[in-house]
Amino acid sequence: MKERSPQRSIRRRLALALAAYSMGCVGLSLLAVYVGVVVPDRQRVDSALLEEIGDIRALAGGADHGRVEKAIEERSGTKAESGLFYAYWENETQITLAGNMAPPGDGAFGFTGTPTDGARLTTYVIQERHLRVARQVMPSDRSVVVAQDITPQMTFERRLVETSMVVGLIALMLAVGTGLWLSRGLLGRVERMNRIILSILGGKRDARVPVNQRSDEFDTLALHFNKLLDENALLVAQMSEVTENIAHDLRTPLTRIRGSIESALSNAREATADTEVMHRVLADTTDLLETFGALLSIARVESGAESSDMKSLDLSQLTRDAVELYEPAADEAGCRIIFTAEKGLSVRGHRHLLFQALSNLIDNALKFAASSGPLEVDVRHGPNGPELKVSDRGPGIPEDQRKYVLQRFVRLEQSRNAPGTGLGLSLVAAVAQMHGAILTLTDNAPGLCITIAFPEGALQPQR
Repeated sequence: MKERSPQRSIRRRLALALAAYSMGCVGLSLLAVYVGVVVPDRQRVDSALLEEIGDIRALAGGADHGRVEKAIEERSGTKAESGLFYAYWENETQITLAGNMAPPGDGAFGFTGTPTDGARLTTYVIQERHLRVARQVMPSDRSVVVAQDITPQMTFERRLVETSMVVGLIALMLAVGTGLWLSRGLLGRVERMNRIILSILGGKRDARVPVNQRSDEFDTLALHFNKLLDENALLVAQMSEVTENIAHDLRTPLTRIRGSIESALSNAREATADTEVMHRVLADTTDLLETFGALLSIARVESGAESSDMKSLDLSQLTRDAVELYEPAADEAGCRIIFTAEKGLSVRGHRHLLFQALSNLIDNALKFAASSGPLEVDVRHGPNGPELKVSDRGPGIPEDQRKYVLQRFVRLEQSRNAPGTGLGLSLVAAVAQMHGAILTLTDNAPGLCITIAFPEGALQPQR
């Protein structure tokens, strides 16, 4: 069974939909003309005929046929120019007693029976002329007939029908043509996008959907699709880089563990030497567990698994607790921590993760800038919301590498020999993103200033 082409199916449906819509519009327009023009004109003719019948019948009174014949003769002369015809004849013999119209050959103008309870209306054709006829049967088996020539109206109706058919045919052709033209233009762009997608799936990763200058919905879709492709390419590159960094950073401790074990196995058993080997292996294993623990924490934060534990907390007090925790380490390194904070500044967040992120910032500052000057930790309400700043006087980070260091396992050359996993700032970035905060790294001239700016909506009033 041959697979149906979805593009062709949509093309046919679009053409048929436009054709149906156009025909519907034309049909409703013509119906409105018919109801607004033809129907009122017919009603006007019928009302005039029935009114004439009523007037003549009123003149008859009880059964004064002379008065009826006189009224019909007068009206036949005075109203002939208006297109009205009158007749007064006997039903059985069809002898015309008065008027300017003879009875037809069949004698009934299409009527059946003897309608004595009221006038009857019908349309009759005589020698290609259309007559609208009203007939009233009188008690003496005589009939009063009033008719009007409606040939012009019938001609107009016929031409209206013919014109409607022509207009409908033209509208149908235009609708089908327009539908095919539109579907060719619109679906052509969809087909081009499909070809680009197929080329990407085929291995051409740098291919992108072309964007026109029209800035229409398809261009917006193309922009969003290209942005999605760029994001995916970035994620793939980051994954590749993370894999390389993991292999680089974990190879050293794993090599040391293997070397320690091989050395211990190749030597004779000695309690002191074996204990030293076990301590080295334990230290390296602890580093590995810390690395994988940090990776797991980042993954949980980025997946939103920790967002359910967010609640209102005092940011100033949280920062004070972290500073007090690191003050002994700072004193030992010969560094002073300068802490300033606005009181009662609270945000909605995850206490453990915010504390861990702040601890990473302080620990990094002490690790790389303890000997360069004091470390400043500041909590205040910034222009757009609460801000947490950690500033040092160390070597800083070059501007072109500040976004780079936020990735996992990224360590600059000057920090390769320092202890650590290269995951500290990655965790800080993930925690900031989880709280909707903006993480920025700026020059402290000299040194580095790291700011976590919480949005205004994160500010929580103290109770």
